[in-house]
Parts: sequence; C-alpha cells; structure tokens
Amino acid sequence: MKLVYFQLFFFMVFLATCGGAKAPTLGENAPAFHVKTAQGEATFPDDFLGGWTLLMSVPNIMTPVCSMELAKCVQMAEQWKDLHIRTLVLTCHESAQQQFWLESVLQKEKKNASEENLPFLVPDPEKKIAHLYGMIHPFVTNEKPIRALFVIDPVGKIRFVAFYPMKNGRNFEEITRIIAAMQQTDAHGGAVTLPDWKLGDETSICVPCTQLHK
Repeated sequence: MKLVYFQLFFFMVFLATCGGAKAPTLGENAPAFHVKTAQGEATFPDDFLGGWTLLMSVPNIMTPVCSMELAKCVQMAEQWKDLHIRTLVLTCHESAQQQFWLESVLQKEKKNASEENLPFLVPDPEKKIAHLYGMIHPFVTNEKPIRALFVIDPVGKIRFVAFYPMKNGRNFEEITRIIAAMQQTDAHGGAVTLPDWKLGDETSICVPCTQLHK
C-alpha cells in the first residue's frame, strides 16, 4: 500500500511539474483567459468573437527567430485585416518587456504603434495560459512555451492547431492559406479545398464515393 501511495505522489508531482494539461483539440471552445497589458485589457475569446483569431506562442523575446516571427505578424497586419484575422502573441514575460520588444520590432519595420491590426501581446509570466493551452511540452522544456499555434473561428471554436520545434520558424504563408481555406469552406456548405489550394483558387464540391458508382 505504501508503494502505491508513493507512486501516486510522484505521479501528482509529475503532473504539477509538467502542467498536466493537454492542448485543446479541434472543435472545442477556446479556453478563456483575461489579461492586462500595455496595449489594454482583453478577455479571450469574448473580445475577439466575430472574426478569426490567431493565438501563437513564442519561447523568447529579443531573439532572432522570435523577433522575425513578430515582425512577420506586423508585415501581415494589412492582409490579415482584409481576412478579418487578429493576432495574439504569447510569451512568458512581463508586459513592459513585451512592449519594449514590440517597439523595437516596429522601429525596424518602420511602423508605428497606432497602426491597425498590430499583434496583441499576451504576458504570461506564471505560464498559466501556456499550461491552459498545452503550450508547455515537458520533453522539450518546462521553462517556456514552444512555438504553438491555434486558430479560433468567429464563434470561439478551435479550428486549427500546430506545434513547431523551438528552433524552427513558422511558415506564415501557410498560416494565411489554411485560415483562408477554412473561411471559403465555411462560406460554401459542402465545399472542400484540394491539396495545395491557395487563396484565389476555386473550392470543390465533395461527392461521396458511393454516389460516384451509382
């Protein structure tokens, strides 16, 4: 009996250390959270309903790959506005550190903080949101989130999930493509997008194989 309690104790410690939370899956309601930042307060997903939201985490700030990903979000702001996409970027840093990071990226991109649809930075120094979304992968690191990506639709449902290695940046053209593809199939019931579909291509109608043999 003592051995059972001993094993249970270490299992509970493992869950506490590793977060114990799985990432939300497709079709689930996006887990809610509230944040206060230098850009204002926000309640997610309530304040972002009605459009598409890209929630992404980066492991660090002021580092080459993470800074280039934030810069890419800034560069994509206008195109994403046309697609009704808002971006939230989560890191395990305080808001003041994030704001300095954003300002340095905006300066390099020759943009200013008053421009529309800039990424909204989510401070998560206690890693509560990171654990809520399963962004902490203990076999990689317990100290920071990996490069996680969640796409949330206008009614607050998780529609796309991807995890990227710590050392490899994301393909933002593919992120744009998959959101545009989901928007197209949502707008045309019964439609699908074929492999390598890209923005501007036509959608296709899915016909069950049983009907093809009639």
